[in-house]
This record gives sequence, structure tokens and C-alpha cells, in this order.
Amino acid sequence: MINVFVFAASRSEALKNYEKTIENPLEDHLIMEFLGEDFLWKLRREYPDGPIYAWGATPKKNNIRVWKAMRVGDYVIAYGNKMFKKLLRIIGKAHNPNFARYLWGEGRSPDNKGFTWEYMYFMQLVTDINRRSPIIFRGHTGPIKKSELRMEIEKIIRDVTGKSLNQIDKEIRKENLNKRIQKILGVRKIKRPKRIIKVIHEVLERIEKGNYYVPDTWSRHKVRVGQSVLRLIVLEMYGRKCCICGLDIPELLEIAHVKSWAEDPKNRLNPRNCLLLCPLHHKALDKGFIEIKEGRVICTEKVRRYSSDSVKTLLLKYDNAPIMKPEMDYNEALKKVREMLGV
Repeated sequence: MINVFVFAASRSEALKNYEKTIENPLEDHLIMEFLGEDFLWKLRREYPDGPIYAWGATPKKNNIRVWKAMRVGDYVIAYGNKMFKKLLRIIGKAHNPNFARYLWGEGRSPDNKGFTWEYMYFMQLVTDINRRSPIIFRGHTGPIKKSELRMEIEKIIRDVTGKSLNQIDKEIRKENLNKRIQKILGVRKIKRPKRIIKVIHEVLERIEKGNYYVPDTWSRHKVRVGQSVLRLIVLEMYGRKCCICGLDIPELLEIAHVKSWAEDPKNRLNPRNCLLLCPLHHKALDKGFIEIKEGRVICTEKVRRYSSDSVKTLLLKYDNAPIMKPEMDYNEALKKVREMLGV
């Protein structure tokens, strides 16, 4: 059964907090600043694209019990003034007094004076409800297990959306998976998500078994997915930085095969046969302006014909410099990519 929780926002303090982080979403950079890049990555793995909302509870025994019971994928109803206001889905949670204090300050009411709402959880909005609640709620409640109340809640959701909670959950999970694959693999539209997931599985299993061969008979679709998965693994291995100059904008980085795709079909999917390079150094390598020998950058005679400051700064500067070694073992990178793709 899908868990459903309720939080109440009826008092003046709660209403102000509600406006701050339920009526208005959080910026990704703010989440990253307080909780780190890895935490934001986990939220965006669960919910790839869209506004993120937050709520929290003070460190009282019942609040902590409810917070501990919450899981990613559970649902939360926002309640206020005898009304069910919104249905949201949990995508992550964190215990962080500093972030809570930054967002909501500290309580001033007699029962929470000096406390902040540090037991935090983060959500995606499913739908507005705006229907009268069958009972009065206070604080945090759930998971709702009483059969009659649960049935009433599910009936309200069905009346509002025309779908059962199970149907809603199934559609959200499918949509989030599609968006995750679109975002990570750079695919604009997914016509057959099951087909793409099947290819992703095939590619990852080949790499895990050390079978890096890609036959020339592979369709363009399969090759594109295979290269995208390989790029993700190499990105993680090199810490998302060009192994020559250290450029760390992932969207600008490319994988370069040490032994080219055409030259060595047996190593086409081999992460150890790849380097992570910025477009300039990738092009310079492909065009013979630089070479990689024994882990060092070698500038060839082709580049030495030029003497501009740009050439000196962008290319000649790295002559005989060691390339950066992978920061992560490729088996660890494989595991992280599986988590990232959710397959």
C-alpha cells in the first residue's frame, strides 16, 4: 500500500512557512548550498525536472516518529483550515537545522519557541485538491492506516483527479523515469521507453562483463544510447573534468576514444579506452595537434607552427604535462550510473 501522510498549516507561523516553500518552490542552488551536490543529485534522480517544495517538523517525539516513517515515493497532503489543499509526493528528506532556520526561522509560539522545523522533506506537486477534510488534523499525521479515513481520502483524490492513487503513482513513476532518461541521455523525446531501458540494460551488462564489442550491425539508435551510457560512466570516472585542462562544465565535455571507434570495434564500449576532454582538446587530439603518450600530453609539430598567446595558453601550456588520472574506479562509476538511471 502507498503511504499517505498529512501535515497541517493552519496557524499564523505555519501559514507563513507554507507560503515560503509550498506556495513557492526552492531554487536548486539553495538546496545544493545547504545539503550538497550529492543530495540535490538524489532529488533530481527521483524527480528530474520541475519545481521542488519543502516542509519540515520541529524536533518533537511524534514529529520525529512521523518523519522517520516517511519514504521516498510516499504521498503527503497539505491541510489547512479544515481543507485538503494539495497532494504532494516525497522525493527526499534531510535533518538540517541550519537550512530550516534559513528558510523558516525559529518558532515563537509557546509550544515551539526557539525550535526550528529541522526534520525536512522535499516534494513534487502532484495536484491541487481544495476539498473539505473529513476530520481536523494538527501537526504531522501518518501514515494513514485507518481504513475508513484512508478510503475517504482516496475517494477525494479520485473525485479531484479522476484516477486512483495507485494509477497516479504508476503514471508519475513512468513519467519521472522517462524524464530522467531524456535528461541524462540527452534524448528529446522517448517514443518507446521500454525499448530504451532494454538497450541501457544490454549496454551496462556488456560493460560489466568486459564485453566492449559493438558490431557494425547495431542500429543508429542502439549506438547512440550505448555512447550516451558510456559517456556517463567516463564522466563519473574523471570527476566531470577535462583530464587535460580541468574544465568542469559537464555539458561541454566529450569522451574521446584512445583507440578510435572505427579502428577497434572490440573496445568501443570500454571506459578504459576513453578520455574525458573539453571540445578544444578533443578536436586537437582528433586533428593531430596533440597526442597522448604514456599518460602525458605531447604537442606535435602541427601546433608548434603557431605562436599566438591563445595557442600558448590553451595548447602549448600542457606540452609534456601529465593527464589527470580517473578519480573513480570504473566499477564504482558503473554502480553510480545504474543508480542515476534507476535501472
